[in-house]
Amino acid sequence: MAADLGPWNDTINGTWDGDELGYRCRFNEDFKYVLLPVSYGVVCVLGLCLNAVALYIFLCRLKTWNASTTYMFHLAVSDALYAASLPLLVYYYARGDHWPFSTVLCKLVRFLFYTNLYCSILFLTCICVDRYLAIVRPEGSRRCRQPACARAVCAFVWLAAGAVTLSVLGVTG
Repeated sequence: MAADLGPWNDTINGTWDGDELGYRCRFNEDFKYVLLPVSYGVVCVLGLCLNAVALYIFLCRLKTWNASTTYMFHLAVSDALYAASLPLLVYYYARGDHWPFSTVLCKLVRFLFYTNLYCSILFLTCICVDRYLAIVRPEGSRRCRQPACARAVCAFVWLAAGAVTLSVLGVTG
């Protein structure tokens, strides 16, 4: 005999609907219609403003770039593009999963969202690897810590993240 968990039965735990496939994991996700618009809105405003300042500093104030600067610049670009994709998602979730815009725009927003999410993760990884090499292997890593090498790695990251998320656009290879 199962214990009655009250509101936990259908909101937190999945539900059994008794079909031959077995357990279906269903959740009450009504919270997303408040949480996502608010959090995406805050991230959008802060992300666009602060990344614009960072990009200004990178492009107008810094004279010389090293590998770390290159990775951080690309991270700022990625984060700014991610933040730029959020206003339409704020509208979408605030309207209860209603998308009044075109299918093309929907796919483009999701493509930007996921591509830049993956790029951010990979650029943070690049920064960590660069710091590791600078501290643990300062002499042996000089060559791979040059700005030209960092630019090549950044190009690879953009291409790889874009290729992985191409399916969002409905393009398959």
